[in-house]
Amino acid sequence: MKKAFKPTLYLNGKLLCRLTLGRAAIFSVEDRIYHTSAVVRIHAVNSSEVHFETQHTHYYLNIRPFAAAVRRPPIPVLAACA
Repeated sequence: MKKAFKPTLYLNGKLLCRLTLGRAAIFSVEDRIYHTSAVVRIHAVNSSEVHFETQHTHYYLNIRPFAAAVRRPPIPVLAACA
């Protein structure tokens, strides 16, 4: 029997709940929230990346802050004078 091909997705985002085998993964990418099919295997979880597999797809979720956000200085807030 031939093994089915699963696509692989590389995303920058964050997990919104704990990964649990048999349950959907829920994560956000920019302003969108995604729900996957059931997680069948958790390959790696560390401070910079989460790699897991669902029934249909392999996911690599980069959870580090975006490089542009780190390089951009904070916007100063000016106080009004009385």
